[in-house]
Amino acid sequence: KQHYGPPPASPWKTGAMVLIGTLGALLLGGGIILLFAHNWDMLSRPMKAGLALALLIVAQAAAGFALLKKQGSEAWAEGTAVFLSGAVVASIALIAQTYQITWEIESILLAWVLLTAPLVYALKSRMAAALVWVGSTWWLMAQMDTRSELIYALPYLALAGLAVPFMVQMFHRRRDEGLTLLLNWIAGGALVLSAIRIGVEADEPWRLLLAGLFGLFYLLGTFLEIDGASGSWWRAPYRSLGAIGLAVLMFLFTFRDLWDFDILIGESYGVLAVALTGAGMCVLSIFGGYRLIREQRYHQAALLLVPVLALLGMTVGKMAGADSVMAVLANLAVLAAGLTLCLYGFRHHKLGTVNGGLVLLLAVFLARFLDMDLTFLVRGVAFIVVGAGFLAINGWLYQRSRKEVAS
Repeated sequence: KQHYGPPPASPWKTGAMVLIGTLGALLLGGGIILLFAHNWDMLSRPMKAGLALALLIVAQAAAGFALLKKQGSEAWAEGTAVFLSGAVVASIALIAQTYQITWEIESILLAWVLLTAPLVYALKSRMAAALVWVGSTWWLMAQMDTRSELIYALPYLALAGLAVPFMVQMFHRRRDEGLTLLLNWIAGGALVLSAIRIGVEADEPWRLLLAGLFGLFYLLGTFLEIDGASGSWWRAPYRSLGAIGLAVLMFLFTFRDLWDFDILIGESYGVLAVALTGAGMCVLSIFGGYRLIREQRYHQAALLLVPVLALLGMTVGKMAGADSVMAVLANLAVLAAGLTLCLYGFRHHKLGTVNGGLVLLLAVFLARFLDMDLTFLVRGVAFIVVGAGFLAINGWLYQRSRKEVAS
């Protein structure tokens, strides 16, 4: 050790210890709450309140110990942050039940998020930041299920935004670590769920909102992710979420019924705001796609045809026969995107890219094929032919890559 120096720190070992500590904190807090629940009816109100506050004090003491005595220990920081966050919401619920305080779930979630946010910065906890995103999204769902008003999207962004400065800091300093990637996956997934809920409430503009959000995710990942465009999918959460979302939307856009709608955006300021926000994000995505085309990164720009389709569909939505025209354009976009991905994958021997293009093409082919009035025999033969071709292409590429590696 004197000759070679101390061994390098293992990020996987550190991450495993953090996950074990976090899981242990969750189990510990859950076990204490279950013990309370088992004897709850036999306790007086002062004892119930004392136990609820005692749980909070123990969790606070553990967090203080981690902050003062265990600085630099991620396992202690993450574990105590999760434990204290759980103790906060448990204590609120127990006190409300003890004194029969009528609190709606939205109020409890709001208090939980506001009291968890300081833990993100005090303990530098990525799991606490993830809980902020989870709690904020849960709050939005509860509010909109009760009142169905789009105005709640603004305070949702403010609540979730409490964790954003910390996420930016982690992105610059520790973006290649597993916990940071997990935090980004949770934040991205929370934004997608929120956008879907807002889009459902806004009705027609959901195409613009989702197309714009997935487009910006894809561009954010393409230009800012760790490994650029060639890293593992799980190391590029925003690029992966964006690519999957754009591919799913492109497939859905090929159905004519999806474009059969009446534009009623002007009836509500909230719907108009959602439409304008989605349109703005689509425009930004299109500019990003144009930059990719200028850099001759055509395989990456192919999926950004989705924001173009969304904008065009909302523009010509009132025209006669617009649904058929948009469905045809969407099918052509799938054909162009799939062939572009396949050609790029063949040329650069990237099996994953080839399979992505093939899956996109096959999904639309099967959807159109199943729409036809054909016998089971014809469909069965067609499926066998397509499956055999899919396997043959993958086998050929695999053998070709092995020969190149050997040479």
